[in-house]
Amino acid sequence: MDFCEEIEATLEGLDRDFGEYAVYFDAINVEEVRESFRDRAAALVSSLAISSSGHYPIEHITDGVYLVNGDGKVVYPFHTNDFEGPGSTIDHFFLGGLDLNPRYAEALIGDKEMRGVSTLLAYSLDVSTDRLRTFLFTWIALEILINKAFIVYEEKFVHELTSRSTVPGTSRYFDRIKKVMQDKYNPVDKFTVIASLLSGESSDEHIEQFKRIKGIRDRLVHRGEYEEASLPNLELRELLIGYLRRHLDYISQ
Repeated sequence: MDFCEEIEATLEGLDRDFGEYAVYFDAINVEEVRESFRDRAAALVSSLAISSSGHYPIEHITDGVYLVNGDGKVVYPFHTNDFEGPGSTIDHFFLGGLDLNPRYAEALIGDKEMRGVSTLLAYSLDVSTDRLRTFLFTWIALEILINKAFIVYEEKFVHELTSRSTVPGTSRYFDRIKKVMQDKYNPVDKFTVIASLLSGESSDEHIEQFKRIKGIRDRLVHRGEYEEASLPNLELRELLIGYLRRHLDYISQ
């Protein structure tokens, strides 16, 4: 996976030219640049999962940063205390031919609210992640999605109820409920509202799934009780991916 962006670099001081490429030390803050691109890489991996009905195995091998100067020469930037040689710095992950919907990729890359969701989903998809961490990463990503998205669907849910009611004072009643319940909704309450609006007739099934998986999460977190081999990782991931896709479709309307 390659990202390209214009950046200012200090190509002065200690360097070495190897003909086809050059090495400069402390030309840029490598870790800062690498971190900004990791977020985008995670968003692309997540959008691939959302876009496709298949299950792609993901493996993180390495990551690195290189520059191309005005003459077209590749420049490898390093910190003076952390030189490992240019051969270890390039990570190519090709997306060509994969079933990637660019609309989802653009939405996730541009949405800071969803950054935690896409990062944790990408971690959970990595084949090197063990089953326990996969479960925890996926569950936390789903909780973040629910918490970030709930305000949108709470407004719509209340509007749907009040706009159809012929009972006087309905709007004032629900406004009062919103104020009282503002910090009291639990994850099941929030997911129930979101599922009811986004899944229609399937919402009851999804709500029961969510409750059951939350029970497994609660026993794990509060009592340390779990069987790693039986953690419902695929079911949980499909729930997360399904509602992330529905949410992105909804907010793009």
